[in-house]
Amino acid sequence: MARIDEAAKLVIGGSSPASIAVRWGISCASVVQYLHSAVGRGLLRRSDIFFTLGDDVHQGVETLIAIAEIRNRWDLRRLLKTEQSPGARPPAS
Repeated sequence: MARIDEAAKLVIGGSSPASIAVRWGISCASVVQYLHSAVGRGLLRRSDIFFTLGDDVHQGVETLIAIAEIRNRWDLRRLLKTEQSPGARPPAS
């Protein structure tokens, strides 16, 4: 519980999930899980997390949404996973 609360406070203070991971010496995926729990407990909103990311990340997400005609968060997640996997095929249209 302490890490969840601390992660929420750091995000509210403007720290990104990646910077928290480096600070704590753990994976970014672990921090994201803590933040997901914080959202579930009502300590944060997802937008609080999104706004800690740099402008370049915001612009990249907005561009992907426009180009790929993203209709919901699951479409975006599928596209991002495809972009991260070398040799992966793009999602079927």
